[in-house]
Amino acid sequence: MANIGFDHFNKFILHDEIDTAIDIIETYSEAKDEEDFLHISMTTDVIMTASGKDDLGGGKFTGVTVVLKNGWTFKSRTVPAVGTKIKISGGNTIAESGNELFTNVEKIHYEFDQSTSPALITAGGGSSGGVNFFRSLDR
Repeated sequence: MANIGFDHFNKFILHDEIDTAIDIIETYSEAKDEEDFLHISMTTDVIMTASGKDDLGGGKFTGVTVVLKNGWTFKSRTVPAVGTKIKISGGNTIAESGNELFTNVEKIHYEFDQSTSPALITAGGGSSGGVNFFRSLDR
């Protein structure tokens, strides 16, 4: 597990340069623990939100999407070495419109292991009724 910290003044989610992987679900859990510890109320900016894991039936679930909110961004605690690689996995990670996911990206290569989910598509038409297509997009 990555060593994650939070700089509330600058809105940085801090990680160590030596971390080679960041699990976004664990990071989300740590962010919620941080908010609980600081007694962040509904009137205070949250760090991130998450959605997903909706049951599609047949043992299939939608993927997790984490959204960095209110200008929060990932940042290395130290000046990273050129070519540092960090893998982000466990779900889809996005930032609110107009915000960046990362600072000091000129030296770090972030690799995303985005999740995919099964999709159910229904196409209507004709006198024979609708046709159902199921396409699994699992990795």
